[in-house]
Amino acid sequence: MHGLRCVSALLLVGCLLNVVAVCRSDLTTLRYDTTTGDAESSTVPFTDVPSTVQPAELPPSAAADYIDAVEWAEPSAYDVYCRPDLCLRYNRAGLLEAKRHVACGFNGSFADACPPGRMILKIDAQLRAYILHLHNEVRDRLARGEEAGFAAASRMPTVTWDDELANLAEINVRSCRFEHDECRSTYQYLHAGQNLAVGSYYLETDIFEIIHNLTGLWHREYLDTTQEVLDKYTTDYNATIGHYTQMVSDRTTAIGCGVVIYPKKMEDFVFKMVLYACNYAITSIVHQPIYRKGEPASRCRTGTNPDYAGLCSWEENQFIKAVPAYV
Repeated sequence: MHGLRCVSALLLVGCLLNVVAVCRSDLTTLRYDTTTGDAESSTVPFTDVPSTVQPAELPPSAAADYIDAVEWAEPSAYDVYCRPDLCLRYNRAGLLEAKRHVACGFNGSFADACPPGRMILKIDAQLRAYILHLHNEVRDRLARGEEAGFAAASRMPTVTWDDELANLAEINVRSCRFEHDECRSTYQYLHAGQNLAVGSYYLETDIFEIIHNLTGLWHREYLDTTQEVLDKYTTDYNATIGHYTQMVSDRTTAIGCGVVIYPKKMEDFVFKMVLYACNYAITSIVHQPIYRKGEPASRCRTGTNPDYAGLCSWEENQFIKAVPAYV
């Protein structure tokens, strides 16, 4: 991977990548509304990518080379997401209420807030594999007990890509707003979670480096996380950790992401903004463990992943349910 120079001065000419607003995690639970927070804008190095996605095989570095429009179905295809039972959530008063689904009423276009020149990033097979690798590497490190002294995980699944979660993430970023949607549930994943990040670049920049750095921000929250919170998740915490807990949940078996790139003038320069959203099979659940501790992969029924020794094999996912209680 090419090196990046990340700087704190937003308008420094020549900055390859600058994280201008730090990611926020959807901390929505079965009992609480969404909360957000800020994380420190630094990057975290990752180890080498598996042979299936070596840098030599990646597409050209210019971000524009990956940008493509997505053809959407007729708006009526999204009517299924308007059913209120898909987005029932408890409010702070403990009462169920129907939230608005991000795809309900979606017409296939960008929101009015998006400026001219906005472009959807086409997440092709190579970039999809890389996003999965960034997540599975973090999960593997924790599962093997090699993350900041945290206990190992006994059954950490390998996350796979889900096209429906990805489509819903893309609908979110088509707003060109750094905001969580109220609901992105599917009928397979009724309690789907979400991480958001936004960054900017001025010069031509490799999109893999941008995704690497933005995902690294989510991972970096492990520095503020404690084993106590991982054992019994809470939103009553004095640091932002929800992106990291979302990444390492052992009930998350699938993710899907979307990216939009749009211009934004700041003083005398026009920067390219990169809004990045990932949806997850399940959000973090209050008073539930993020993962169950034990010898690495000791509870995996189907063996381990040959590329990530601490993770269960791909086949394990069929036995793991994205539901609030362990089953």
